[in-house]
Amino acid sequence: MKNLKNSKTSGISLVALIVTIIVLIILTAAVIVTFMEGGIIDRAKEAVFKSDIRTYQEILAVKNAEKQIELATGNGEGGLYNATELAEIQEIIPEFKEEYKDLIAISNGEIVLGARSDEPYSTWLAELGIVAGKTGDETVNTPTVHNGIIPEGGIYYVSVEEDTAVGDYSGATKILYAGDSFPETVNTGDVYVYGDYEYRYNMFWYEIWSYGSNSNYWSMHILNPDKTEYGIILEEINGVPMRNMEWAFRYSNIITAPTIPNSVENMYAAFAYCDSLEDGPIIPNSVVFLEWTFRDCISLTGEIEINATNLTYSDCFAGTVQPIVLTGTCPILSEIAATAVDEFGNPSGNVTVKNINN
Repeated sequence: MKNLKNSKTSGISLVALIVTIIVLIILTAAVIVTFMEGGIIDRAKEAVFKSDIRTYQEILAVKNAEKQIELATGNGEGGLYNATELAEIQEIIPEFKEEYKDLIAISNGEIVLGARSDEPYSTWLAELGIVAGKTGDETVNTPTVHNGIIPEGGIYYVSVEEDTAVGDYSGATKILYAGDSFPETVNTGDVYVYGDYEYRYNMFWYEIWSYGSNSNYWSMHILNPDKTEYGIILEEINGVPMRNMEWAFRYSNIITAPTIPNSVENMYAAFAYCDSLEDGPIIPNSVVFLEWTFRDCISLTGEIEINATNLTYSDCFAGTVQPIVLTGTCPILSEIAATAVDEFGNPSGNVTVKNINN
């Protein structure tokens, strides 16, 4: 009887072991299916990818800031890092991974889409706000800042009277030249002249500019409307952002627009009546007013990238006659395209929309 009992116990233990193994196999298979169908591996890969890109953006921002400090202190040429080749990118960001070659590039001091647009990377990049950017020679006019020491060619006029004409600084209470420090505080009426532009603090030229950021800003305007090319537009002066480009280039002979700084909010009629303008700028996300921006620009053609997402845009392309294609991350490109009307208010149909991922 004792032997029979031991044999029965051994049989039960063997069956239990087999059942346990089968259950484990089923559970393992279920876990594998969950991983595969639930996209856990893909999500992990996406998280690593986005983390890498954010790291590159942060490193690049630090490098750009260092160059701006060099410019402000007179110890370097300033500007922004710009690269389209992997070797140049690796020089700026040593951790740059080979798998991202041609997927992203550096343009205008920012990470932008490269020549390759493989999925799912393009979707992940779009979620990070990475879009196409101008590369090569087009990045010469990159926005920069002027803080600390006034650089060569810069002149700062303190407290110029309001409503004076462009170029009239006779009422200034003090004039600071290259090598002098920018004033400790910025006052309404201060004017800074550098390159092709005049910048005025808390002053506009033609229209009433009233919205959330209508104080503590610089406005810019061209000094000479007869030029066909214009240089760098400053993004920040003496610690204050340049926000207002209202009527900045109107009636000028400009052919190619310079890069618009990411600080700009008001582009009301910025290029209105510029008959010679052929190549429009990228409109950054910071822009709020895009009304009349390209009014009667009869030579304007090609692609125009609009990345602003919260703006007013009435008559933005009214009076344009050449084929124009809108692209970018702006969700209302079709509505903006519809502002292309003739002198009688009839749709001209010359402005169309292209999806950035096409």
